[in-house]
Amino acid sequence: MKSNFNQFQNTDELLDALCKKIKERLQSAISQKGFATLIVSGGKTPIALFKKLSTLKIEWQKVTITLADERWVKTQNEDSNQKLVKDHLLQNEASLAKFIGLKTSHKNAYDAIDVVNKNISDIPKPFDLTILGMGEDAHTASLFPDAKELDEALFSTNPTSAITPPKGKYERITLSLKTILDTKLIILHIEGENKYRVYKEVIQNKKDKKRPISFILKQQKTPVEVYYA
Repeated sequence: MKSNFNQFQNTDELLDALCKKIKERLQSAISQKGFATLIVSGGKTPIALFKKLSTLKIEWQKVTITLADERWVKTQNEDSNQKLVKDHLLQNEASLAKFIGLKTSHKNAYDAIDVVNKNISDIPKPFDLTILGMGEDAHTASLFPDAKELDEALFSTNPTSAITPPKGKYERITLSLKTILDTKLIILHIEGENKYRVYKEVIQNKKDKKRPISFILKQQKTPVEVYYA
């Protein structure tokens, strides 16, 4: 399935268009079935998006938000994606949204997997919208090239996987590929020339575990739209 590529002159233009798209998708879902589900990602790229999105007048009390992945750190830790979402997205108008985090009180991510799987399974599928980012190593969510658990995350039927990035200092929980694709629309939000170069390399080649994002961009199940500035 060919991804729909949207290029913008600058970040402000991208954010305006992306916020409009997100609002339309969520409100449409709410109108059709009474609720909406939104999956978001961590990192630095979405912070400005979260801040702008939080101010939009959406029926946020009918929106459930969860994460594509999480580092296994305390939720007060600056490296926590949950903290990122709570500090920047679950503010203003969006403070009314329901948030389901991936982090539990378990000592490590591997011990937590059964509980996290249940929590994610309890969210109605398909999700209405999933927003992903991408690293310059072509990872997305916590689907990292060369991680020993990558095959499980890509090919198992489990809702989530525990995974340790080869170069990371934290264990992580990630939605599995199966769960990521169980959504009505995926938006890939990327900024900067380096990430654009990675994106071009991926779409010009076949699926490749060295470039995990290829399993999103080269699949035939779920529509993908790319927002780039």
